[in-house]
Amino acid sequence: MRRSSLTRCFSLGAALAAALFAFAVRGATPQPQPAKAAAQPAAAARPYHLQLEANPALPFPFLEKFGTIAIHVYPGGVRAESTGLTAFSRNGDKTITAANGLTRMYTEVPIDDVSGLLGKLGGLSNNKIYAAIASLQPPVADKVNGLDAMRHRLSYSPNAWIDVWTTRAIPDNAQAKRIVTELVYNLSPGTGAMLRSIPGMPLQVELNFTSYRKLQLVRLKSLTFDNKGEAEALAVDPAFTKVPAIESVWK
Repeated sequence: MRRSSLTRCFSLGAALAAALFAFAVRGATPQPQPAKAAAQPAAAARPYHLQLEANPALPFPFLEKFGTIAIHVYPGGVRAESTGLTAFSRNGDKTITAANGLTRMYTEVPIDDVSGLLGKLGGLSNNKIYAAIASLQPPVADKVNGLDAMRHRLSYSPNAWIDVWTTRAIPDNAQAKRIVTELVYNLSPGTGAMLRSIPGMPLQVELNFTSYRKLQLVRLKSLTFDNKGEAEALAVDPAFTKVPAIESVWK
């Protein structure tokens, strides 16, 4: 695989992991997909708390600012936490709230602006990945930590692919689905449209390239069927001060 192609694939993997913290949202038009295996039945609505862990800095050092990211998905929205930094977005929100626990400041950012902000932080906007195209392979029934799942493979070459595991054990969460897919769409419409069309809630993302075999960018920590702590997770600490610029929070 040529170095330029490998760089494009690495960058898409970085975007997928970074999207879990960035909350970038854009519209996307799904494209035709290969025939799918029988879908898992959708779960009935009930309280839940899905905990994921993202490690985008492992293969992509320019994202080390975020460190290990804890993702908390609830029926009403999603929250991400890293060292000193948090962000949350409720289902249907047009903004995200980003906060710095050390400075006790927060700001609200229009979702449409976050792609550009991430580009400044990580340099993703300078990568020539817009035209990168993967082929979506037929899904395969699997399990993640004992939970029924479907594995979806986005293949770039015989030696380069990204695996995404999803589940129907809980209902799709609109905001979490956006987080995982839409930043990638901004960077590569073909790949983003494929991700957007994958059914189920994302549980695990694994990178497989020449230098990175079975490298987990996102992993499942736990799933419990209660939403204890959801209200606090999706609200601003009243002791925090609002500031107008995201740079004041992510510095």
